Amino acid sequence: QVIGEVGKIQDAIIPALISKLSEKIKEFSATTDAQSRKLDYHDLKFQSQEQVEKFCFEIKKLSTSNKVSIDILLEICRLIKIFFTSPHISNRNKEKIVFSVSEGKFSPLTVAELNAKQQDFVLLLSDIIPTKRHSTGMWESFLKNECPIKAKTNIEMHSAIAGIIDAVSMSEADRYFFLKSQLIGIINGFNKEKVDVDNQYTPDLAKIRKRLSEDQFEIVLIGEFQGGKSTTFNTLCGGREISPRGLAGGGEKTSAAIVSVQNISEDETKNGMHEWAEISWLSDDEITETICEILEEYDDATNLLAKEKKHTKLSNIEKLLTIAWEKVKQIEDPSALQAALDLLQIATLRFRLLKSGELEKIRSECNVPINKFQALVKFPFDWANRWRQGLNADFSIEEAKFSVVDHVLVRLHSPELARLGCRITDCPGLFVSKWDTKRAIEAMGRSNMIWYLLNDKELGDYTIPTFGVIRDYKWQDKCFFTINQKQKANINAILSADMAKLSQWGFDIDQIFVYNALLAFKAAQVKALNCDLLSDRDYECIALENDDENCDISSLTDNLCRNRKEAENSIKEQLVSSLHSIRERDIARKMDNSDELLTDDILSVENISGINDILNFIEKYLISNKARSILINEGSRKCHSVLTKYQNALELDVKLATINSTQAEEQKKR
Repeated sequence: QVIGEVGKIQDAIIPALISKLSEKIKEFSATTDAQSRKLDYHDLKFQSQEQVEKFCFEIKKLSTSNKVSIDILLEICRLIKIFFTSPHISNRNKEKIVFSVSEGKFSPLTVAELNAKQQDFVLLLSDIIPTKRHSTGMWESFLKNECPIKAKTNIEMHSAIAGIIDAVSMSEADRYFFLKSQLIGIINGFNKEKVDVDNQYTPDLAKIRKRLSEDQFEIVLIGEFQGGKSTTFNTLCGGREISPRGLAGGGEKTSAAIVSVQNISEDETKNGMHEWAEISWLSDDEITETICEILEEYDDATNLLAKEKKHTKLSNIEKLLTIAWEKVKQIEDPSALQAALDLLQIATLRFRLLKSGELEKIRSECNVPINKFQALVKFPFDWANRWRQGLNADFSIEEAKFSVVDHVLVRLHSPELARLGCRITDCPGLFVSKWDTKRAIEAMGRSNMIWYLLNDKELGDYTIPTFGVIRDYKWQDKCFFTINQKQKANINAILSADMAKLSQWGFDIDQIFVYNALLAFKAAQVKALNCDLLSDRDYECIALENDDENCDISSLTDNLCRNRKEAENSIKEQLVSSLHSIRERDIARKMDNSDELLTDDILSVENISGINDILNFIEKYLISNKARSILINEGSRKCHSVLTKYQNALELDVKLATINSTQAEEQKKR
């Protein structure tokens, strides 16, 4: 469909060009024709099932041969070259091939013999590695002859095959980005020719190009308190402690600021920072309006609020705050009192900042290192107790800053985010407070996809308000559900009951994904540790998860920062404990008895966690929706519309020019 739309663009341009521009247009036409042929050449198809069956049969035959492992791997690579007629393979077929190899019980491969034969592998496969956005890792670099294998231990045959298949295949995400680059190329080609001399249509094409380049597709995470939402968010951040997780007894109370995260390229920087957080602050008008919205219910007799709330005087707001704090003392219902206080406390802090004259200085802090932004999205220490003084509660300007943060966009390096190519948003908790609910609904409405995290218990009445919001806004179609299974339980019974209840609420879903958020996070954390990506905050969180209640967290954190092996052992202990909790005792015992965390063990933990199934689903959903909304609806169709208007305008210009020319000739004769 995309290729067809691209063809329409070419067909729309060529007849629109008048004779004065014919030479330039012929050149452009030749360029777009070449691009079209290139697109056809990359018309990707899945491997046929028959090819996969033959491939697996050949692997089975190799398992009975007397060849050494390195020669068997080379033979399998020759089979890949024969059977892989396109660079695209489904995840299911890949898993089937890898499973066939593991069934063959081939001997492990040594790093020395792999590197000794590197040139043989390069000659075999380097020419079929497709162009991708990001390298798939060690095996792609090995096959491109960029660097040798640097693993510390022997490599299992099935792990090697999985890595090689990833290197020589193209994901749906890579295909999407390839097609997108072709469409951007056509727009660039049009602009390069400078045929739009009056600059009437170039701005519209520039907007389309910007939309294509930004490629914004947003997924929001929503779920219950302590349901694994922050742990899941941090897994997608590459195993980094970006969203506070609630360690050492209970969760940390976080503000209603929207926190999003997006992957950046290796060479991207901001003010000398390789990773950073972009802080968006509320404007004075937005702060005034939100304060007045909160205080509106207390203004029934005084009429202190202006008709346009943003024009309300500060003195009137101050009077109304005093009235509101007196009125809340009369609320007897505990839940209603807490709901009122949640909003009134935020309104009070915002008013103090407005009155302080410090907001411009605060807003100058717009790009900060990622290890510093967290203080801006957390409520100050001992929040509830300090509000016992009511309107006169003592908070500094620095402590109150969090109340005027609107949005935080964290830009960092994460293989998970690079794979998905989208923005992930940690949504405030629905119905934690009125303010949280308002911000959560805004985020859900703006998103392209809603990831709803459920606990490993049957859905109860507590979900009714949330499902009611989703139903009222008709967002069921963009929701998918996962269960964070913390303990071994009768998960099938829970799944069946939850599916039935979701169906009653109008959710048409085929599957609820079951996974373990902590296992997925710890597996990602090990990878981040191996790549030296962990910060002091990350090491502090590892220390906080230590079972020893008497240990000095500060000293332990310092030790983990200095001693990588100690950090690895701490993560391993936490992994083993989590594996035992879900009765995965074999892998738990294997890891416990090993001196180090092996790559194969971490891959096993990832598979057990279930996170890969979720990422595969998201990738498929995301790419198909991106192709429809960004490439077609917002891309090629809009290009076609703009260029058709340009064509019609040029044709009209030709007609007018012809008429004027004819009239001039007649006038000359007379």
